[in-house]
Amino acid sequence: MAVYKRGDTYWYEFLFNGERIRQSAQTGNKDVARQIESAHRVRLAKGEAGIVERPPASTDAIDEAAIDAYKQRRTRQASRYGRPLMPASVNRELATLRRALRLAQEWKVIDRVPRIRLLRGERNREFVLSHRLEPVYLEVAPQPLKDVAILVLEMGVRPGEAIALRW
Repeated sequence: MAVYKRGDTYWYEFLFNGERIRQSAQTGNKDVARQIESAHRVRLAKGEAGIVERPPASTDAIDEAAIDAYKQRRTRQASRYGRPLMPASVNRELATLRRALRLAQEWKVIDRVPRIRLLRGERNREFVLSHRLEPVYLEVAPQPLKDVAILVLEMGVRPGEAIALRW
């Protein structure tokens, strides 16, 4: 431990893994400078061992009011096509935020997860073609859609996978 004074301020210097560490303690008190040097050595040793110190997280940084303000701001923004953002787009962002906050609570980074309410008005586009309607659909489907529809229905491939197929 080498604590020395330069002007009115104490500095410290030591070797860590063959590297010289020299830094100002930013204090005029020699005992405090020794404590600062010791804390710096401990931080370096913990980092070497893979122990990462996390700064304490404030639990009120993301609260219900901040989430509501975010929802209002995002619903007023335009999409890349110049149209207003659909509720489904904002809801996917909110669902991602909810998941991240729940993980942070599970990892004990935050104490509680604020309540996140999704926007109303999201359209669900889910449609399942029943066995009864399958022949009707195939009868009116033009080529090559009819062949792709048969492939999708019989093989269970997704439409994107069927389109990506090559000979």
